[in-house]
Amino acid sequence: MPTPKLNKLFWLKNVNPKDTDEDWAYEGLPLADNFNLHWPTQAKSNAERAEIGDIILLIQFTCVTHLVEVVGDVKSTNSKKHKWVREVKPLWSGVEVTPTTEKGSDDVLGFKYRCRDGQVISIQSCKGFARRWKGGGLSGLHDHVSKRLFGAP
Repeated sequence: MPTPKLNKLFWLKNVNPKDTDEDWAYEGLPLADNFNLHWPTQAKSNAERAEIGDIILLIQFTCVTHLVEVVGDVKSTNSKKHKWVREVKPLWSGVEVTPTTEKGSDDVLGFKYRCRDGQVISIQSCKGFARRWKGGGLSGLHDHVSKRLFGAP
């Protein structure tokens, strides 16, 4: 699989396993299969923030576990806790076969970030972003993330 262009990587999202038996949310899903990314019931407007084609970096327990591209509009489900979903296309997964914690979010992002509440947040609004990436901006971050996840030059 060729290294994807990350020029539309604008978002971070904290995710957690739905069931206590799971170690990681969205664990074991093949990279070839799209899946539904869930949002809390009270967060419909947040689920609508990312545009189709935007890329979201998913973080669990301070580890980057997935890089996904938004491919569908917001849809509702019957879930009481996570009513909203967006179909996403996986671009990279650290938990496709066996979970790994070697991709710490601080290393992948180049700045310290602690996620919260299961909503997407603009990377540029993060406290550490401006300080770390003032010279290279989003382009510098995209290159850094590409190197960390794909080993791309």
